[in-house]
Amino acid sequence: FKVNLATGVWSDFATGEKGNDLISLYAYLNHRIGHGQAARELAELLGIDTGMPTERRQQDSRPKWTALLPIPADAPAPPTTHPKHGQPTSTWTYRDASGQPLFHVYRFDPPNDRKQFCPLCWCESADGGKEWRWQAVPTPRPLYGLDRLAARPSAPVLVCEGEKAADAAGTLFPDWIAIASAGGAQAARQSDWNPLRGRRVATWPDHDAPGRRYAETVVQQAKSCGVLDVQILQPDQLDATLPESWDAADALADQWPADRLA
Repeated sequence: FKVNLATGVWSDFATGEKGNDLISLYAYLNHRIGHGQAARELAELLGIDTGMPTERRQQDSRPKWTALLPIPADAPAPPTTHPKHGQPTSTWTYRDASGQPLFHVYRFDPPNDRKQFCPLCWCESADGGKEWRWQAVPTPRPLYGLDRLAARPSAPVLVCEGEKAADAAGTLFPDWIAIASAGGAQAARQSDWNPLRGRRVATWPDHDAPGRRYAETVVQQAKSCGVLDVQILQPDQLDATLPESWDAADALADQWPADRLA
């Protein structure tokens, strides 16, 4: 992956994706958003005045559809395919503390393309219309595994970078509650971490640079909400040959023995 700091041209040689400016790079790294939203978020992040009146900016930033959480019992079944990506390879459901479904996250693995994660919400429009929409829930977003946390209020918590890794970690560490945050490594600050207050917490990041940054952010967020203790697991200290992006799901697939996990 290369970025030209003089021109903003960038290329991901692993996937073939590329772009000509840093707005497209930001959109690529946060692949659930469009270039317009990427430009607005960058402008706000960097303190750049876009020249648009505040009132108009606020109106333009209002979503046309609002996610209804939890999903009402009378909502129709969600779609089984995505209009662009087709059939999902995995689906995860986020639930509240009582187990009620909040929204879904679908994973797609298109041939000859990078994997895609798309949230799916039951939404309502300003004029009262309701339908399933491929869009993210508003921030702060709920954690994946709130029902698990509620069911075991004194168990330690293991935070993973994604839903698949969290499910695998729950199998590997049955004494722990394995959870994840929505949106991947770039969106940890957009989740509500308050349910971890008073807990003993560890985080198991993916074995790569984004994973390390994610783990550091989780530590910051956990401390700010008042956890008892938080630490970062580093499996690479046991095995220096771990491949890039290796995570709990890979540990489960690689059949790591109990003594190594302990």
